[in-house]
Amino acid sequence: MEFDVLKVVSQLPIRALQSLHRDETSDIKQFGQKMNRYLQGKIFKKFPLCSNNGAASLLKMILEDGVGKINTFCLGEYAYDIDKCSVGDTLIIANPLVETSPHFQRDKIHRFHLIIGERDQPCHVWVMPARQRTQTDQTDTQQESGGSSVASTGSNVQQQDDTGTPAPRTPDRQTTATTQGKSPNKRSYLYTKLVDVKETNSVNIYGVVKFFKPPKMTSGADYYMMMTLIDPSLISDASDLDGIDNSKGLKCNLFRKEIKLLPQVLRVGDIVRLHRVKVQLYNNELQAVCNPGFASLVFDGRMGTPLKPRSSSAEYTVTQQDKDKVRELQRWANTVMRSSEGLSNPSRTLSDVFIGQYFDLTCQVVAKALLPSESAVLLKVWDGTKCSWPVRDIDAGNRPIEWDDTAAFRAEGLTVDVCLYDDHVPAGEKIQPGNYICLYNLHALKYSPPGEAEDHPVSMGEFCLHRGTSYGRGVTVMPQYDPDIQELIR
Repeated sequence: MEFDVLKVVSQLPIRALQSLHRDETSDIKQFGQKMNRYLQGKIFKKFPLCSNNGAASLLKMILEDGVGKINTFCLGEYAYDIDKCSVGDTLIIANPLVETSPHFQRDKIHRFHLIIGERDQPCHVWVMPARQRTQTDQTDTQQESGGSSVASTGSNVQQQDDTGTPAPRTPDRQTTATTQGKSPNKRSYLYTKLVDVKETNSVNIYGVVKFFKPPKMTSGADYYMMMTLIDPSLISDASDLDGIDNSKGLKCNLFRKEIKLLPQVLRVGDIVRLHRVKVQLYNNELQAVCNPGFASLVFDGRMGTPLKPRSSSAEYTVTQQDKDKVRELQRWANTVMRSSEGLSNPSRTLSDVFIGQYFDLTCQVVAKALLPSESAVLLKVWDGTKCSWPVRDIDAGNRPIEWDDTAAFRAEGLTVDVCLYDDHVPAGEKIQPGNYICLYNLHALKYSPPGEAEDHPVSMGEFCLHRGTSYGRGVTVMPQYDPDIQELIR
């Protein structure tokens, strides 16, 4: 990522930008990376720089290009650099990241906003101070017949090679926020202990999942998940934990347009790293919400598991400091959290579950059928073990059943029927035969055939994922590299 201030008009990277397509604010209509494109606009409004423990973290500004306005968020060192610019300065942003604006209904500025400085984003920014605009306009007029007219940004003078491409330069300071002795391609981050978290627009945190609800579709177009994070600064020993209703912990209410952009939490005890999360006060309680530039990593919290994170983004950085922090939290979670009770539903296999129990089940989907008349999805699943009591075989009627032939061959005689009701139907519809899933707060209950007395001795049971998300109830598709899935595959 590059950032440059142009001190004379002759430094305009005309040839470099001729290979890019210029967008106006009205052309920005799609989420994602705007590769090989750039946007040019003036700073219409600039908000105060938000910092995290003294480290530059987030800067918001509004750009205007003559056609419209758009919110723009600068992250990390870009926030520090661009904060030196003034209202009226002209910026050119090449290859910005575009995200849906959650504030459009309120501010009516633009349905999308721009992100500068996200992870290893191949973004280049130039700035032309306002005092040079008159000279720039004259140059643009002279060049109308010969090439694109642009204005540019930055903090260092950058020269061009004979192709017109800005030549590499030695910056007067690191723009990647690296620490002494570390690779310049990796940024260092400051992390705040949960006990020290206060209302802020941007903060980086680590935490252990105490409780969570799997992602679900909202009534709108977003996906939502909730989790509560704890760390040693909040919990001294197991006596401080008394189940999921305990008030200790930072509650995170997260909304994203795509489910893959949410933290990929699979179980209580997972370790979560959140970057650029906003913390606000709601009903006299601190809660974390998504912020522009929000990113997450999730590590398995169990001791001895590989340090392979589940990421909400395609590119991320894991330093030795991160690995040390994860191992530290793993040790803490396995000594303090595991000695307490009531934190989650017990994980069980089909062979050791009993009727009346709520539990978590990791299994493979063998077949699926949609039952719209019952507002349900039927899954036939197996986990490599045999249930010790008869399970109701649900009649799908004339509804088609999708099968995975390989799974059906392996699971012959070991499958059980599971029904997902109401809230869980949208998630169930997306599950495919052959997928490995985890069913959270699954209920093994007595099945009473029509006409049979309620006090009849138990002869048959059934598995149901009831409506609602209480106690973390839900379903998640598991990654195949998860240790539990690898054990099931073997």
